[in-house]
Amino acid sequence: MAPAPDDIILDVGSGTGNLALAIARRGGGARYLGIDPDDAATRIAREKTARLSPQPDFRVGFFTAASIVGWPMPTKVTICLVLHQVGLAEKARLLREAWLCLAPGGQLYIADYGEQRSRLMRILFRLTIQQLDGRWLSTGAHRRSGI
Repeated sequence: MAPAPDDIILDVGSGTGNLALAIARRGGGARYLGIDPDDAATRIAREKTARLSPQPDFRVGFFTAASIVGWPMPTKVTICLVLHQVGLAEKARLLREAWLCLAPGGQLYIADYGEQRSRLMRILFRLTIQQLDGRWLSTGAHRRSGI
């Protein structure tokens, strides 16, 4: 994605803030805006990123054009690990609204998985997502990494 200082990055499905941390570690001063419907995940994201500068901005809610009113028009939009969780009509809506909310010349980034058809693939998928989200399964309980 190569964030630049003048970038405004909208992260649809921001989760626990790992992308905000990664962008901050790269430096450059890009402005980060994250939206996620999970209040608990958003609280974790705010805690994990509390010392970053510039300070990321997180909102709790489902992404729509109306849900980002008051935020500047993003130059880059990311949708990571969201589309596999929703039906075809919602996929189309999310992609359409993400594309339409972009500043002229903006870029849309998508990272996701297809359907996991076998039991083994579903298990590997779940473990991969837990690693990416900073969690792992240990003695039946989820533990959070210190990121």
